[in-house]
Amino acid sequence: MDDRQRQIREGAGQLESRLNEEFIEFLQRWSMPLLVVLAVGAVGYAGWTRYKKGQIEKVNTAFQEFESASSSTNPSPDSLRRVADEYDGVRSVSHLARLSAADTYLKAIRQGVKPGAELKPDGTFANAADALTEQDITSNLNQANQLYQQVAEGTTGNAGLILIRVSAIYGQASVAESRKLPDEAQKFYEQIITLTENGPFAVHAKIAKERIAGLKSLDTNIKAFTKAELPELPPVPGAEKPPTPESEAEAPAGTRPAEPSTPDAPKTDAPRTDSPKPDAAKPESPKSEVKPELKPEPKAEPAPAPK
Repeated sequence: MDDRQRQIREGAGQLESRLNEEFIEFLQRWSMPLLVVLAVGAVGYAGWTRYKKGQIEKVNTAFQEFESASSSTNPSPDSLRRVADEYDGVRSVSHLARLSAADTYLKAIRQGVKPGAELKPDGTFANAADALTEQDITSNLNQANQLYQQVAEGTTGNAGLILIRVSAIYGQASVAESRKLPDEAQKFYEQIITLTENGPFAVHAKIAKERIAGLKSLDTNIKAFTKAELPELPPVPGAEKPPTPESEAEAPAGTRPAEPSTPDAPKTDAPRTDSPKPDAAKPESPKSEVKPELKPEPKAEPAPAPK
């Protein structure tokens, strides 16, 4: 019995010693690679987190610069094109910036002034050199068409950017209309009908059909006049301009208009009918006289007969 227990204890000790040696050998062989893998994983995770954070900051910066470049009254297309080139591929910023730049070129053609130039409140040029020439108009149309085409091609096949593509095709049709090419404009409108007729944006198909129907009026030249080019309206008969305090102060003495006075009422001895009349004395109702009550006279008693 004692020998068996001793043998069991010796066998257990040998097994435990063998297990410890195997574990130490395992650590010596694989501890360094495991530490390297864990370190690489931690560094990779930290790098990925920093990369995502940088991408989010880049997207926010891109939209901020786009809003800053397009929110002015008369934005510069060069600034918008710079934003589009700098943030190309960042969400839809590049497409939106190119669309805004192309719209700015068309707006300049409608106003007849160079892009980014200022106009006075009456519509005249702040600088005569800012007026567009025929060469400038042709150049603006070419640049606008190039930008619209770039956006339309860059959004092809992306269902999430279908509205941006439709806007770009609208722009191409507008350029064709400005060039007096109704057949080319109709082709662009037909593309819009194909893209939107059977989807959630079917209203654009209806708009495109209406514009196709209106292409016949391209031969009619419609000029938009500025406020300075419009003639002054004739004065309204009977409406005199009221004098201002400045004009009355500048007018010489004796020429100032007399203050209007109300005519005196004609004097007459007859009583005025518009004045309130005193209440007429109402006749008092006759008072009933109280008659005194008549007391019956005492009856005379007959004299006694003589005895």
